[in-house]
Amino acid sequence: MQIPMPSAIMSVKERAVSRMYRVAVCEDEKNLREDLCAQCAAILSELQVEHTVTPYSSAEELEAAFSAGAEFSLLCLDILMDGKTGMKLAQELRERDDRTSILFITGSTEFLKDGYSVRPIQYLLKPVSREDLEQAIKTDLRLYQDLLTKAKKLLKPTVVPAE
Repeated sequence: MQIPMPSAIMSVKERAVSRMYRVAVCEDEKNLREDLCAQCAAILSELQVEHTVTPYSSAEELEAAFSAGAEFSLLCLDILMDGKTGMKLAQELRERDDRTSILFITGSTEFLKDGYSVRPIQYLLKPVSREDLEQAIKTDLRLYQDLLTKAKKLLKPTVVPAE
């Protein structure tokens, strides 16, 4: 007999077992957003990681994607944006989801201390060098692969010998 699990728990396990590495780039400056998306895609392709990279021009747009059921492995968030800030979005995300990785990409050190309260994988200052972005992605991929391995072990059926 299987005990039904709450959908939120299933969602975390299903996300953990997925091989697709999903990146959201949330940046209000169009040229930077396009450049970051291209760099992320190139780095992941070179690393031979199956991936998607989706651009968002505001925290509200990314929030709408979450509300529609989108899930991501990594969020590349600008902090200072019109409307809701990337920091506010990260804080709200951490209240409901502890699995999505956050990489802050910003031109300001003003939020450095606050940024670490949401446990980002890294805090990169603009302009972002390809080397720094690649290192941050590699760090997250190691963590992501560890999560995949642990999730597969948890989901593997166990056989209990009959007494």
